[in-house]
Amino acid sequence: MVTIRQTNSPYNLPLESVHTQTGRLSGPPGEVYIHAYSERCFPTSVMVNALRLAAQGRPVLFAQLLMGSPGLGPERPISLGPSFNWVQPGITRTIAGDDVNELEASAVRALWAHICEQLHRFDYLVLDEVGLAIRYGLITEQQVVNLLCEKPPYLEVGLCGTAIPDTLAAFADHWTENRSMNAISWGER
Repeated sequence: MVTIRQTNSPYNLPLESVHTQTGRLSGPPGEVYIHAYSERCFPTSVMVNALRLAAQGRPVLFAQLLMGSPGLGPERPISLGPSFNWVQPGITRTIAGDDVNELEASAVRALWAHICEQLHRFDYLVLDEVGLAIRYGLITEQQVVNLLCEKPPYLEVGLCGTAIPDTLAAFADHWTENRSMNAISWGER
């Protein structure tokens, strides 16, 4: 079941007709989408949207903050075509609790730094499991707020996962809550 709530973000500012640094045509300012899940899962609908945008030639960065894949990392993204980069921290396991060692924490911090440095190259950024990364102390809520305040005006951002702090709602243009059908009683269907 999906619940959608519209929010009025004060952070969408009007653009010039063409963004001076990138030469991109203006349109509506980049919106912030929050996709909150009741349990950890792969954000299929978010991935579909990211792939759709990439197929249209819009550059996409899909960042899984807690997913482990040895041999990968910000310097070795998975490329699904010329417009889609998929990055992970390059750790040997998927982080599933706050029992994170220093090597893993360092890899997530390096990924975050990479994301912040590369923002200007993309039209759409997905931060998967950003809420749990905050909860586990791998990034701070203030870092996410800074990213949202300082992002290029054309950049759309999707925050997805579980445990997304309610304080980020002030930045959301769209907030979607997804619940597992297994968690819903038959009477609610």
